[in-house]
Amino acid sequence: MATVYTTVRAVSRPATFSGTCKASVREILIIHTAVPQTLHALLEAAPLAQSLSIPVRLMIPHVVPYPLPLNRPSVDPRGIVDSFYTVAEDPRVETTVDVRLCRDAWEAIHQAITPSSLVVLGSHKRWWPSRESRLAARLRRDGHHVLLSEF
Repeated sequence: MATVYTTVRAVSRPATFSGTCKASVREILIIHTAVPQTLHALLEAAPLAQSLSIPVRLMIPHVVPYPLPLNRPSVDPRGIVDSFYTVAEDPRVETTVDVRLCRDAWEAIHQAITPSSLVVLGSHKRWWPSRESRLAARLRRDGHHVLLSEF
């Protein structure tokens, strides 16, 4: 597992958050599913994190195939972090890029979520359930606070 601290670009759109979990949220967790969806989630989470003064953690579950050892993946985790570095330019929001080397993405996601996290997922708006909407439903069933932002 490799962790690198970067920053995320904030947007000027106002964000509001209401609900019972506001006082208990200590971080915003964005789970990488695909690049457009992750970028959209980052843009949605940045003003929310800024208004609540809490950090953002971008969690990237990187599945390593079984023929390879977990500590020697086919892709260098630093390269994965560098690909998201261009998004993280504005120092107004503290962001952590967390690459998790794993065999099962769901297990890595499940281990990464803390009870005090607000999970933000970006998703394309479709009439059928997207991968992100199914993940959001699964996380909600487990009792997590999830914000699914469709575009």
